[in-house]
Amino acid sequence: MKKNNTGFTVLEILVAIGISIIVTGAAMYAFSRLEHYRHVQERRLRYTEQAQSFFSLLQREMGGAYQTADSAWTVFGVTSPGGPVAGDELVITCALDSPAEADYAQVKYYVVMNAAPRRNGLYRMVETPGEAPPAEDACLFAPDVRSLDVRTDPDPVPGGSLPERLLAIIELPDPRDPRSATSVKWSQYIKVQNEEP
Repeated sequence: MKKNNTGFTVLEILVAIGISIIVTGAAMYAFSRLEHYRHVQERRLRYTEQAQSFFSLLQREMGGAYQTADSAWTVFGVTSPGGPVAGDELVITCALDSPAEADYAQVKYYVVMNAAPRRNGLYRMVETPGEAPPAEDACLFAPDVRSLDVRTDPDPVPGGSLPERLLAIIELPDPRDPRSATSVKWSQYIKVQNEEP
């Protein structure tokens, strides 16, 4: 009498399990790489948006910079204060786009790093005459920026005047590993052409 063997042997089951583990592992690895690249692209997009916003505003504000009757305010200034400020501090007195009581404001850009409880990043503080300065927490403009470097031509700029050209450089983290010390520099060259409003 013949036995009817319709099942699988132990060896066949072990081979099938081994193949399925290899296929599942390869699929999981591919999925994790895709997820990693998606995060890298999201960071790259966020950093690009922050850099473009900064350079766009800076160019507009440099185009509207002028000397005011308020002699306490600097038309244009670049300082390196040190401390928690990473790089330079840029101050511009410029015309306002929106109708307000004042037609000009002083705009200050600076980067804060490793100064708890303050958040790291590029700050943009706008002060108008006769008003209290805004709270610093409300002025965080680009939270991923690590430093700001401003170079002018002529260097140094004569007191009370504007540079002919300005090179603004900001550092953002490497989108592949934002926790590393590696940074990516973004820069914009601005030719200053403006008239008094």
